[in-house]
Amino acid sequence: MQSTLEKGMKLNFGSNNVIRKNGINKLEGLINEYTSLKLLLKEEQVKYRSVKKQLESIQESLDYAKNIQYAMLPDENLLTQYFSNHFTFFHPVSDVSGDFFWYHENKHGIYVICADCTGHGIPGAFLSMLGMNIITAIMNEAKLSDPGEILAEVHQKLCGALNQANKKNSDSMDIGICRFDPRNGKVEFSGAKSDLVFFQSGKSNRYKGNRYSAGGMCELKYKTFDTHGISVKKGDSFYLSTDGMRDQFGGPNNQKLKTSGYVSILESIQNCTMQEQYQLIQLYLDQWMINTEQVDDMLLIGFRI
Repeated sequence: MQSTLEKGMKLNFGSNNVIRKNGINKLEGLINEYTSLKLLLKEEQVKYRSVKKQLESIQESLDYAKNIQYAMLPDENLLTQYFSNHFTFFHPVSDVSGDFFWYHENKHGIYVICADCTGHGIPGAFLSMLGMNIITAIMNEAKLSDPGEILAEVHQKLCGALNQANKKNSDSMDIGICRFDPRNGKVEFSGAKSDLVFFQSGKSNRYKGNRYSAGGMCELKYKTFDTHGISVKKGDSFYLSTDGMRDQFGGPNNQKLKTSGYVSILESIQNCTMQEQYQLIQLYLDQWMINTEQVDDMLLIGFRI
């Protein structure tokens, strides 16, 4: 017959086996969990490296595309031959831009062109490069001198290049064109959903372009654009811009700057040189956008006779 001590020893021995077994099971579970997590981490690291490599490849392509687009843009120094003072404020929202500027001189004078294509980023950049090629071809022919007639030709060529008469494509460009002929001291302006703001004797003036774009709406195959003539004198200032600055949200109420705010900025800096104006515009926008992100490409061209 077993003593009470022997029975207690057997019970304790059995309990130890249970504890040991439970401990081993928990340890094995932790090891399995650790192994699974380690494999999962390795898989995620492989995915991360793959995604990182893809992003780096995309960024390299964007950088290359940016270099091409910027190389196609004209040299701003061309304006120096015609204007006492000028600036080009060009701030794309991403690497490449749907906005572009174009300067060209021929026997008819100097042309200053400010354009905003549908969209921004890569889609806008494709359209902007098409726009540059179309405008270059028209300008090099030098058959047209009137800005309104040039816009009408841009419209037809853009519709044709995008085959808009047969395809559901409504891409377009908002363009403002100024021509300055130093022989007669006259500036001519025409706009496709683009306006000209200018200052004479310190007073602001504005010519509105036609309220439709170049391209798109190709049922209007032969759009016409009005040309406005302005007799100028030394000290007059002219500004062409896309809608990126006016549509930018910011300020204390997180609202759009709008045309009124845009013109107000220009009015406040008229006593400054164009180089100073550039810096003040940048400073104002930095303050305006302090709590917001840029929403669209920005382009503003200023020149003083």
